[in-house]
Amino acid sequence: MRYIDAFNHFFPKRIYELMLRSPAGQKDLGKRMQQIPALYDVEERLRVVDSFPDYTQIICLGMPALDRLTGPEHSPEWARIGNDGLAELVSKFPDRFVGYAASLPMNAAEAAAKEAERVLANGANAIQLHRSSRNPASRSCCTRSARAKWRTIEPKPSRNTKSAA
Repeated sequence: MRYIDAFNHFFPKRIYELMLRSPAGQKDLGKRMQQIPALYDVEERLRVVDSFPDYTQIICLGMPALDRLTGPEHSPEWARIGNDGLAELVSKFPDRFVGYAASLPMNAAEAAAKEAERVLANGANAIQLHRSSRNPASRSCCTRSARAKWRTIEPKPSRNTKSAA
């Protein structure tokens, strides 16, 4: 039997480096993350995955959400960098990472909708929506006009999706 473990947090190299340079990364977040190499070191993550027979993962960025680390002027780029890093790992190690859940810049509604369309067209299996009532910036994706944009996004079948025949 093959096991697929969903919602495994991982930070590809480029997004991990950006996070460490953020104000939160300079404080407690950076200290905590650096103590868990399987969160950011792909060789360590592969070692963990390979230690279990017939085991694979669906990976995603972890917390905190990107919009908690940077403002709307940078969060779209951070989302693209993180999502592209996850997609690259899935492409490079398909027998260990069978898919990924993309993250969106929830403090930039228009950019979030565009990123959702882009990642779904490029094979993301899911979208991880971070929204916090304590973070006013993430509310921009929940306005009436933003919800209208979300309705227009149609997922495309990914390489991991089997169509009913």
